[in-house]
Amino acid sequence: MRRRVIAYLIDSSLSIPGVVLQAWAFVTSIVSASRDDLAGLPNVEWIFVGLGLTYLPLVVNRGVVQGVTGRTLGKKIMRLRLVRLHGGGPPGLGWGLLRLLLEGVVGIVDVILAFVTDRRQRTGDMAAKTMVMNDEDITAWFTSA
Repeated sequence: MRRRVIAYLIDSSLSIPGVVLQAWAFVTSIVSASRDDLAGLPNVEWIFVGLGLTYLPLVVNRGVVQGVTGRTLGKKIMRLRLVRLHGGGPPGLGWGLLRLLLEGVVGIVDVILAFVTDRRQRTGDMAAKTMVMNDEDITAWFTSA
């Protein structure tokens, strides 16, 4: 489970530049705006650029790449893989995006489920019929089943 948490932190760190840019743009906009002219915030467009830099890596890494390959950058570094329960391959683009969407909707419940369910599955894993496994356990799991 520790490897999975570290992989998640690595993946989340990809959004740090976007978050920093949003914070900078927000603070500089508020500081430079007069009380009478809050509608004309000078750096508001950078907030939207920051939003893009925050969510684009999230969708690409944890939705698209993980759906197609079964790995995010963090999972690759930590030697983990997302696999279909039936067959062991990657879940596919649609299921990868569904897992990401459910993670955003369900939130903290997902974290709790990953710690308490038998297969360490989150809501998205249950819906997509997937689970996260250590690379070295995948072959043994699917040849013994």
